[in-house]
Amino acid sequence: MKITLISDKPDHPVLAAMVDRLRACHRVAVISAESDDPATLAAREGLSPADVYLLKSHTPAGLDLAHRLELCGALVVNGWSASVACQDRVLMARRLDAAGLPCPRTWNAVTLGRALPLLAGLQFPLVIKSRFSRRGDLVVRADDAAEVEALLHRWNDEPVILQHFEDNDGWDVKMWVVGGHAYAARRPSPLLPDAGSDTVPISPDELLPAWVAATLRVGREFDLSLYGVDLLVTGHGPSIVDVNAFPGYRGVPNAAAALAAFTEGLNVEASASA
Repeated sequence: MKITLISDKPDHPVLAAMVDRLRACHRVAVISAESDDPATLAAREGLSPADVYLLKSHTPAGLDLAHRLELCGALVVNGWSASVACQDRVLMARRLDAAGLPCPRTWNAVTLGRALPLLAGLQFPLVIKSRFSRRGDLVVRADDAAEVEALLHRWNDEPVILQHFEDNDGWDVKMWVVGGHAYAARRPSPLLPDAGSDTVPISPDELLPAWVAATLRVGREFDLSLYGVDLLVTGHGPSIVDVNAFPGYRGVPNAAAALAAFTEGLNVEASASA
């Protein structure tokens, strides 16, 4: 089996361990979408395509490359459309809402500056987020219009979404899925001042069926196989506040082994359907 990982950080501990496991029995390559023009990379891959491409790059170049590979008939996991929907929070909110999945009410604005006229008709507190998910993006709670205006000096031209803030217990439930198998942990909400990043595992006995059901439905609605879901525990049940295509899986026990087994299973599925 020929496997190609599309990633800009192949030295990530989970990815590196996964690649080591796969290389024991398969041909594995790692490419960066930033190393060349996506069209050139796609043409080069077309000369000797992989059986499966694992898309771990969420940059515009990575998504462009994935799209080009799919147009040439390649199997990309997760697919381009699903990955784009996880990067664009407007698309994400629309998919969640259309599927009837629990999530905060969401509004969007072309820029934060142009969101100001909306505030008079909205109820605070609000959560303000960059429309396009990326490292270092805007994710903040605002308790009044003055707090939104204070963000303008840095974020005035940033495309944003505004979400109704839902009362919760101060923790994000981090759900991770590998091919239909769900894992979970808790982390302090990033909206809290001085929130840490400590991960507290959730045992199978603590894992509520409603959390698992909502998370697995996300996979079906978005057509995702490798993904993460962030849930809030509210008075009316779980509320989905984020969906991530191919997350880092740092909180998942034996994540590399699970990812390798899933990838090998793709070859079995392809052979069975041939």
